Amino acid sequence: MELQQMVLEDLKVCASYSKCWRARERAQDDVFGTEEESYERLAEYLHALKLANPGTVTDIKTEVDDGGRERFLYMFLSFGASIKGFRYLRRVLVVDGTHLTGKYKGVLLTASGQDANFQVFPLAFSVVDSENDEAWTWFFEKLERIIADSNTLTIISDRNQSIYKAKRSVFPLAKHAACIVHLARNVNAKFQNKGLAKMVSNAGYAYTIGSFRTQYNQIREKNLECAKYLDKIGTAHWSRVYFQGERYNLMTSNIAESLNRALWKGRGSPIVELLKFIRAMLTRWFSARRTKAGKHRVGMLNGKHNVLLDHKRCTCKQYDKDKIPCGHAMFAANTHGIPLDTLVGDFYKTSAWKASYEGVINPEGQLNCNGVQGAKGPGTTGLAVPILYKWDVVLMAIVSSWV
Repeated sequence: MELQQMVLEDLKVCASYSKCWRARERAQDDVFGTEEESYERLAEYLHALKLANPGTVTDIKTEVDDGGRERFLYMFLSFGASIKGFRYLRRVLVVDGTHLTGKYKGVLLTASGQDANFQVFPLAFSVVDSENDEAWTWFFEKLERIIADSNTLTIISDRNQSIYKAKRSVFPLAKHAACIVHLARNVNAKFQNKGLAKMVSNAGYAYTIGSFRTQYNQIREKNLECAKYLDKIGTAHWSRVYFQGERYNLMTSNIAESLNRALWKGRGSPIVELLKFIRAMLTRWFSARRTKAGKHRVGMLNGKHNVLLDHKRCTCKQYDKDKIPCGHAMFAANTHGIPLDTLVGDFYKTSAWKASYEGVINPEGQLNCNGVQGAKGPGTTGLAVPILYKWDVVLMAIVSSWV
């Protein structure tokens, strides 16, 4: 629609929506190359990324079609800076998938953590055909190379059954938690009751057993079938109070949804352009957050509850679950002259925040038509500005389509 308006203003010609769409597609091919050419350049591009970013892990899986030709199937990418930085984060992975909108469609799988400032921390990306058992298992196998399976690891996801199967196969020791938002949406869709979904959400967020039981009894009284549905899922899988591992404040997969929204402009691009978009975005994020963390200074941060400061516990249970001091803990610390910064888990401290962004995500360098790096070497830290559209190319494509 923007093209239609521009052609009308600049050339005083009315162009149809479909003609502008075709011209835009042709212009994108002229600027970025075709989708097919992009897949052919993928291995070369990933190699350039690894040269510029030590510690980066990449992989490509292909298959042979009936005609004996090798075809792309899956791709995996995790930057060395992300792998290094994740060591300073809480061991919670939020995984999700979002649809690609280019010529060959597909799905972008992501795995993210949350940094000390409660911001999304992208760890790994994978392009696959769809969210099926094979794709999720392959993605998890690559993840397991950089995040070892253990009972201290927590994976949070929606209730996609392929994720469940892949998790059991690749991360059998890790704890698995359901996103409470997706669960509440499922309840609303299944029982057509927003009030019931709200009760489920309140029960999931409860810090104490008493509070959970109060909410759960209300659910049982309102809809017994819903209670049976939740019992079948297992309260330990979706509630904060009964969860067997550590999920801290991460009760939803919202950080993955936020990452998907940040990537939407690149999700319709050829695969190499998509990876360039991801690389440029992460370069900006790491640079900005590294600067912000370097300038950060720690500031001083009702009912009756018992607090055990040495064990980071309080009978309100908020301190136990989130590892962030509640008001009762801070009051007790002030009373006894205990510095407040000693109450916080190490992964929330400024030192951990700074350390998680010490790594630099470098541009891949400039490749000429022969695949040789140009003047901008792999060690540069300059920001690459993604090319979205060249209007003169688009206009030329529209005019040429009339000839």
